[in-house]
Amino acid sequence: MGVAIKILCHDKYLSDLIEKGANLSDIISYNPQKNGFLYESLKKEWRQSLKVIAENGLINCLVMNPHPANAIFLRDYAIYVGGKRFLWLHEPHKTFSEILEYGITKGVYYFIALLIAKWSVKNIEQCLLPSKYALKRFKQYYPTMANNCSLLPLMFPKITVESKEKLYFSFIGHVNKGKGIEPFLGLVEYCWKQNLKFQFQIISSTLCEPFLSRAKQFERLNLKIINKEAISDIEIAEGIASSFATLCLYTTVTQSAVVANSMMQGTPIIASNAGSLPESIINGKTGYITEDIYDYTNNVKLLELCILNKDAHQKYCFEEFEKNYSIDRIKPYLLQIIS
Repeated sequence: MGVAIKILCHDKYLSDLIEKGANLSDIISYNPQKNGFLYESLKKEWRQSLKVIAENGLINCLVMNPHPANAIFLRDYAIYVGGKRFLWLHEPHKTFSEILEYGITKGVYYFIALLIAKWSVKNIEQCLLPSKYALKRFKQYYPTMANNCSLLPLMFPKITVESKEKLYFSFIGHVNKGKGIEPFLGLVEYCWKQNLKFQFQIISSTLCEPFLSRAKQFERLNLKIINKEAISDIEIAEGIASSFATLCLYTTVTQSAVVANSMMQGTPIIASNAGSLPESIINGKTGYITEDIYDYTNNVKLLELCILNKDAHQKYCFEEFEKNYSIDRIKPYLLQIIS
């Protein structure tokens, strides 16, 4: 498919894009003089870049998520380039109670992001959503855009790691109530008190109080903790690859990169019946759905099934990644939509 692609990015992301396979000739970068999102210097620089893009005629624009500058950028794109504008929006809406589940810091971030998303939607012609659940919520919250939105799952580059011995049941990612840290730690404690020989693992850069102290009680007993400021994609992939399953006992979720990364490493998911998770898991094949995240007796049975059926789960998970998350599979759909 002959689709011309130009990437407009901040200079600090330039090397990362090239490392991921983008051609230098296709990247137009800028380096704003001030760290802000509406400074005139920034707008001037991207407008100059947009004029360069406009020399090639009408080119469509795809923006990922609601960065603070996106609403103004999309408006300027319409003025200077004239192409169609698309927004790949990972989080269309959260209720106030859902935001509170993420704690104060993350909750404030989500609140601001949702406001910016609302401004950005005013300046686009079509929105792309990563799950059927996200698509449904978008249509409810933006009824005037109901006929101008499409389903497009997240896509990920394949990270291949050396074969790992399966040892753990893992919690991956941001730590808060909404992400299910309480039922995870409850399961760790239950298994220790029942003298069950399961080993657990937390890989996160945000494990803090009050959950840190609780987790530390079981460190080196039946829980391994990797908690540091920066965790590389390779470290995450290796942690998932060494797991019988990852646990996504979320109370609310629109989409989850943990699911895709688990499928990539052939690792099933034990998931709650929340948000997009039921549509993301093939129950009994790529994981298991638990109806009650605090029913530790039943959830231990799911741990046992993941060990018993690990070879079959690995096969199904690898197939699921290639079918629904790989770049080779998703990229043609993306190019078809935006072209």
